[in-house]
Amino acid sequence: MKTGSFSAGAGDGGRPDDAAEVNVFGTGSFTGITLEGLIDPCVWYVPVHDPTGQIVDLRYVDANRAACDYNGVSREELLGRTLMELFPAHGHTGMLQRYIDVVESGEPLLLDDVVYETDERGHFLWMSPSVQRVLGWLPEQLIDTRAWALVDPDDLTRLETHSACATANRKSSFDARCEHSPQPTPHS
Repeated sequence: MKTGSFSAGAGDGGRPDDAAEVNVFGTGSFTGITLEGLIDPCVWYVPVHDPTGQIVDLRYVDANRAACDYNGVSREELLGRTLMELFPAHGHTGMLQRYIDVVESGEPLLLDDVVYETDERGHFLWMSPSVQRVLGWLPEQLIDTRAWALVDPDDLTRLETHSACATANRKSSFDARCEHSPQPTPHS
């Protein structure tokens, strides 16, 4: 499974037609060329407000190629749609609120992704060094460990669905709660 960091920007979303007016990545400008060339997903949202002025969703107005690949959709399928239309689970997992917090506070969102490779049995062959910061394990401590052994039992059903998609060569990603190392490691 491959995962990556994720960057998001947001406009003020003052008018419903803002989505048609923003084109950050495809402009040919230095910024557009730079953002399009990133290997990490990067999107531009405008907030969607309810009648009281509260942000209730985010509308995609631009995205680089990496964001489209990461989300498993074409640019045309992504732009103009809202986060909740495409990813309704983000509402109950808290991800929508985390994105809204970025818009309201201006503080960036850091997603701690762990990249790993497993064999056909689901055992780790390789683990990114970020696992130490995220879960407290040294990468070498997890080599040949079955991935499912670290997943919270309440998240196993979603993992089984993800595994079936990956086996069928379909794009899939998921969030799962995982077991933290019981002992601190150096630099953790």
